[in-house]
Amino acid sequence: MPNKEPFPDNHEHLEIIEVVQDEWKDAGPGSILTTRGVDPCIVIAIYNPGKGAVLGHFSDPMNTHLKKTVKSFDTLMDLLAMTPDDISQMIFWIGGGSSLHTEDDIYTEQIDANVDYMLEKIKQLGADENNIDFGLSGHYEEMEVQINSENGAITVGSARLPEDPTGNTL
Repeated sequence: MPNKEPFPDNHEHLEIIEVVQDEWKDAGPGSILTTRGVDPCIVIAIYNPGKGAVLGHFSDPMNTHLKKTVKSFDTLMDLLAMTPDDISQMIFWIGGGSSLHTEDDIYTEQIDANVDYMLEKIKQLGADENNIDFGLSGHYEEMEVQINSENGAITVGSARLPEDPTGNTL
């Protein structure tokens, strides 16, 4: 399971790498990969012990047009398939969506379908099912996800900017 310990206080030496919507990035040890505005998108965080991490932020992993892009979820899965010896050691976390959606919300069906699609692709790679975890919650565009490439620690929180006493965003 992913390391859910908070980042150590001395993580200032780590490089911060921003991941935007509909892309993924990888990094060797020494980085924190971060993405914001997750809902209703899906995020995948992958930790390969001793080698680094990947963070992907996808609006619709099943979208035919997006599947053709260089940084698509399917492209990521194709690259991981080229490292079969590492797959069983990798730790996967899938998260996103919103806890505020209702059963009849169209986003709920899309999120569920996207998660199922991603999970099936990960299993096809031969990932250990005990190394797959989920975090399907959030609060609309304010959700932020980070993974520490040194230890696999994942943090999920609000990306909302602080407000000053007058109510203005800082």
